[in-house]
Amino acid sequence: MDRTFLLVLCLVTLSNVQLGQSQCDVVRIAAAVYEVVGPALETIEKDMKNMKSDMASLSQQVENLTNRLSSLN
Repeated sequence: MDRTFLLVLCLVTLSNVQLGQSQCDVVRIAAAVYEVVGPALETIEKDMKNMKSDMASLSQQVENLTNRLSSLN
């Protein structure tokens, strides 16, 4: 099982404990929610990793430009 499914399962379990749902029902509900939400969450996670990489690259570029400007003075 991947992390996203486990997260969905935990959230669905927490929301259904008070409703008296059986464990099988909770897993079925979590699977249905995961089918809809899972791909979006995975896309968001990938986008966040890409943004982190982009930020590191931008930070390096800013540092390089700062060093160049310092050398001009």
